[in-house]
Amino acid sequence: RFTSFFTLFLSGSILGCLYYLPAHAQEKTPQMPPKQYNPPALKMDTANIPWKEKITAAPTPKTVNKNRIWLVTGAHAVMWTGSYIALNKAWYADYPKQGFHSFNDRKEWNQMDKAGHIWTSYQLARVSGAAWKWTGLPEKSAVLLGGASSLAFQSIIEIQDGFSQKWGFSWYDMAANTIGAGAYIAQELGWKEQRIQVKLGYWPFNYPNDLLTRRDE
Repeated sequence: RFTSFFTLFLSGSILGCLYYLPAHAQEKTPQMPPKQYNPPALKMDTANIPWKEKITAAPTPKTVNKNRIWLVTGAHAVMWTGSYIALNKAWYADYPKQGFHSFNDRKEWNQMDKAGHIWTSYQLARVSGAAWKWTGLPEKSAVLLGGASSLAFQSIIEIQDGFSQKWGFSWYDMAANTIGAGAYIAQELGWKEQRIQVKLGYWPFNYPNDLLTRRDE
């Protein structure tokens, strides 16, 4: 009886396995989606690279202030016109006029007059250049305008000299004016600062009577 039961059980088990396996052989085992590989982000420390300068943020560009431009332009125009009128009344009005002419004053006053032109045009260029920078104009434009404004202001004397019978337009004076304004422009564009400054000093000196007379004219 045990043998018959075991035989029956074994036969049933074999038949059950044969029936179960084909039924489930076609079922697919669910698979997890493959994980996506994200490589780590590369980081570069530019501060430790010996052959490359450290990267810095670009400077914020200046904003041009139109109101300041009009203010500085108007101030220059008023100063130029006012100085021309005042100088004409204070100095040239008492002397006869004539057509525009030039005068060679290269040997006058031992070149001290030329030194004065250089100093004045240099200082005027510095002041005017600072005013144009204040408007927010680009550095180069402000510096060039400062030098040009200085030459324009100094031309007041030369223009009135040119129409005065006693004097005359001096090319040497204009050359000295150009040297002074050029000294400011060259240093400001080249070095971004004034390393060589034109200064003025004096010491007492007893001039002879003929020079004192000319001075008082």
